[in-house]
Amino acid sequence: MLVLSDTIVPVVEIWSDPGDYPSGAGSGPLSSYDYLAGLNGEVRIELKPDELIALEEAKEAGELKEWVDQLDIALPDGILSATWEVEIVMPNIAVLTATDVESDPCYTPNFGKTNGS
Repeated sequence: MLVLSDTIVPVVEIWSDPGDYPSGAGSGPLSSYDYLAGLNGEVRIELKPDELIALEEAKEAGELKEWVDQLDIALPDGILSATWEVEIVMPNIAVLTATDVESDPCYTPNFGKTNGS
């Protein structure tokens, strides 16, 4: 397997408290904060014939996650794991895109680990 391109970047969104509570609880909105909401981009790989066969077998057996895990794709800081969609775009080229991610709750974008971790 050969990585042809890796354009994966984290998606950072801002959570803002609306501060509008019917009960009047609190003295105003809470502080807003950045969080990792996902990944954009793709990883494009070139597969050898035996690797392509292994991919097809993994898809058929419902073991795509295990197949992708063995690729050891480098995830951006703050992303613990990702679920991938794999599409064959040419006879020996596959494109992986993240469909779901698990973010580190102790990671703050632009600041790194927080909360004593």
